[in-house]
Amino acid sequence: MDLTETGGRVVSCDWKRNLNKLSATERVRLKSRQGTRTLGLTQADVADPESGLSVKHDGSALGEIVLMGASVMLGYLKDPIATNKCMKENRWFYTCNVSIMHVDGYMEIKDRSKDIIISGSENLSRRSTKRR
Repeated sequence: MDLTETGGRVVSCDWKRNLNKLSATERVRLKSRQGTRTLGLTQADVADPESGLSVKHDGSALGEIVLMGASVMLGYLKDPIATNKCMKENRWFYTCNVSIMHVDGYMEIKDRSKDIIISGSENLSRRSTKRR
């Protein structure tokens, strides 16, 4: 994941050699994950955007990728309103990436929160509502 708010790549799919033994289909599925934090980050997690608490690392609970570390910006230049929207009180940077966290610690991006439409009590992806 590369963001303008971070100093270069902040998470990557850290491939483990023992995974090469898996079938091609399973390797592709695993390689689609965004992975784990890189050295420039203190922490990377998937959190509930309302409470700020980590979601269950069960591969199904949705949350937002949050980042903290030396390679993350301190805020937007001369824009305290935008800074307050993405940098919560707990100093985490909220990326707007809707994600799940797997049991093995790998994140998997599902969508962008800006692409989600809330209709009643149901969250719909703008991508799935567009005509093809």
